Formats: sequence, C-alpha cells, structure tokens
Amino acid sequence: MKRAIRNLSGLRVRKEKSDGKTTRRDDAKLLAASHASARELVVEVLARMELHRRDARHVRYDPSTGKLPLAWLKETFEAVNNGRLAEFTLPKRIEVVVPETLLKGTDLTTRLIDTKGIDRTAARADLEVHLQDPHSLAILCSGFNNAPGAEARLLLSRARDAGIRNLGLKAAIVALPRPRKRSQ
Repeated sequence: MKRAIRNLSGLRVRKEKSDGKTTRRDDAKLLAASHASARELVVEVLARMELHRRDARHVRYDPSTGKLPLAWLKETFEAVNNGRLAEFTLPKRIEVVVPETLLKGTDLTTRLIDTKGIDRTAARADLEVHLQDPHSLAILCSGFNNAPGAEARLLLSRARDAGIRNLGLKAAIVALPRPRKRSQ
C-alpha cells in the first residue's frame, strides 16, 4: 500500500549523486516536514493523487502494443496494483480483458478476478461470493513462511460453516515462493 500511495502522489525516494556520494532524498519526508499538521499533510497528498482524474475501471489488451497477452496482463496488473497508471486509482475491482485463450485445451471463457488480497480481514462478502459460485475456482495465496495464511484458513472455515459444498474442488491455497536475496 505504501508503494501505491507514493506512486499515486508522486512522492518518491530519489537517489542523487553529488561529489561521488550517493544520497537518498525522500519526497514524502520532505513534504511532511513542510506541513504543520497531519491533516494538512493528508490533504496535500490527496491533492497530489488527483483522484478526480483517476476514474478508469477497465482496460483491454491491444495487440498493437507488440506484447504477448500474458506479458501485457502481468505488467498491467502490476502497474495498477502499484498505482503507476495515471487513469487508475486503487479501486475494489478492475476488469482486465485479454481476448486470448488463457487455459490451453479448453474452449471455456476464463475470468480472473484480483481481489486485492485479504490482508486485514477474511470476513468479506466480495470474496465469499466467489466460493458460492459453482463456476468459480478460488486461488488463495499465502506467503511461503506462513502458508497457509490465517486469513485463508479463516475464509475457508467461514465458507465451510456457511454450508458451501465441495470446497476441496472449489478452492486452492498457493504458497508464494520466497523472494531471492540480492547479492550486494
């Protein structure tokens, strides 16, 4: 979320070189130091985001980009989720249409829905509705070190308690790999 807010508001951490030394300049810290109150700072950050201009809710793949559909999809989702597309805010739902077959060997229409995660609470109707849909498969992702995450377990427990059948066929938990450490 921090990265998205920085990107939406243009408050970046910049590396600057001077006399052979690299220093970091944090635009957010500089802005915070120039405001007397937290309220004034929040108003300034929101103004910089220009939310009134960020009203897009869907985007379609265009072959003229020269990118393969799945590569475009990955880049687009990453840009939206990190607040790097000027026409998007961080809406609850974004529809991305890729007019290509995503699952080989099938003529099924596939819809992928990114729910922005379940970081805070798993008691969310927008997620539970997908577990009730007989045509949906819910993929719940957890970090490698805490898989299966408490949020995913709670969501599945709530679904079981609500009487949703065939959870073993309708939901899966994926443990995301640990990021590689960069050599310095």
